Amino acid sequence: MKYLLFVVLGFVALQSQAKIGQAGCGLGNNVLGSEPGFTQVFAGTTNGTSGNQTFGISSGTSNCDGGSRNAALEAFVEANQIALNNDISRGNGETVATLNSLLSCANSQVATKALHSSSEEISTQKSAADMTATIKKVLRSAPTAGCNEV
Repeated sequence: MKYLLFVVLGFVALQSQAKIGQAGCGLGNNVLGSEPGFTQVFAGTTNGTSGNQTFGISSGTSNCDGGSRNAALEAFVEANQIALNNDISRGNGETVATLNSLLSCANSQVATKALHSSSEEISTQKSAADMTATIKKVLRSAPTAGCNEV
């Protein structure tokens, strides 16, 4: 049994950058993969019975990191693109505060100031994906903002 556990854990480590299927992240995704079809039923069952999907989401392991946060960030930007552009150009507002929270910015004032100073570059982006990428680039260039998710 211990040998099987080590094999599974080794496989999980090798699959850390795998694509996530319909069953979501977790042991089922790591072991059975993300290919669509009936295997996703087994992957979902494995995730549910092993109980590690919740842990993976909380801790950012088992392929439960990055992708979902990036998708949430991009969805937020897409849903609030006009308001976010307005708040960034003003240098304050609810959408900027929420953005700073989503990105886990330790110093939201510095983050907001960096976004405000680059408001023209950010506002010229047409798609939510491009706008998100520009926002992340701006915040990476402001390390004192302490945004962990960029």
